[in-house]
Amino acid sequence: MTDLVKVKKDFITLSSLSEEEAKKYESLIYMETEYINSLLKNDGDENKNTVVFLCAARAYYQYVLTNQSEGITSFKAGCAVFNRHIFKP
Repeated sequence: MTDLVKVKKDFITLSSLSEEEAKKYESLIYMETEYINSLLKNDGDENKNTVVFLCAARAYYQYVLTNQSEGITSFKAGCAVFNRHIFKP
């Protein structure tokens, strides 16, 4: 198994999150590390710097996908229009 401490350190570097904020994404980091490890043909490669960084990059990619909708309240695709109205009491 790839060293999750190293992966988390690279994830923090990529995301610019604090250590505390990154704790919320530990399961995401673990999941992406497991995925990358499943693709490796040689178990001896799992702690090479390139593999560690790839795990962190995959986790960061998923992080970006899950957090990219902030600030988007509407969009139009052809005839379809979506508007999200934010209710503020």
